[in-house]
Amino acid sequence: IYSVIDTSSARSRWDTAEAPEELRLDPALVTPLTTFSAQIAHLARILPSSSTRKLYQSIVSHISNHIMQRAVFAGWSKYTELGGRELLGEVEAWIEASRHGLEGSNVIRHPELAWSQLYEAARILALPRDVTPEKTTTYSQAMALVFGSEYERLQENMGLKETSQEQAQVIMRRRVECWR
Repeated sequence: IYSVIDTSSARSRWDTAEAPEELRLDPALVTPLTTFSAQIAHLARILPSSSTRKLYQSIVSHISNHIMQRAVFAGWSKYTELGGRELLGEVEAWIEASRHGLEGSNVIRHPELAWSQLYEAARILALPRDVTPEKTTTYSQAMALVFGSEYERLQENMGLKETSQEQAQVIMRRRVECWR
């Protein structure tokens, strides 16, 4: 199953500023997502619930860690707001693939929880530069909270539960506009 991550987040350019008409999933990610979903569905059908849960957690942990190391924490990766939104879209696609693979089974009620740390990192990287109607926190506001003494306020505003202040600082530094 781990072979499905070979092409995920393989893109090395998250720093593009050109906004396409709409964000689209990278076609190279479709096959790994489909394979992952099908294999998770197969495991849920053939294994006992407890084994499926443990294996699912292990697999998602491995994939999340791989994406975090290659796409978020890699020294060469820098993000613009658009790049962060693209990463967020990819993470949401992995979560949706999990839901689809586990659809119809009651093995795991909230498959998205296993993706929490990666999802939170992508949400931080996707923070808007400017105030928008649907977003209440901008990247600059978040930076002030993350590098200041009010990180708890950002955790509350964004619903961050898995990301420590130190991790958030490292993630924020991946944005091209970070001056810290």
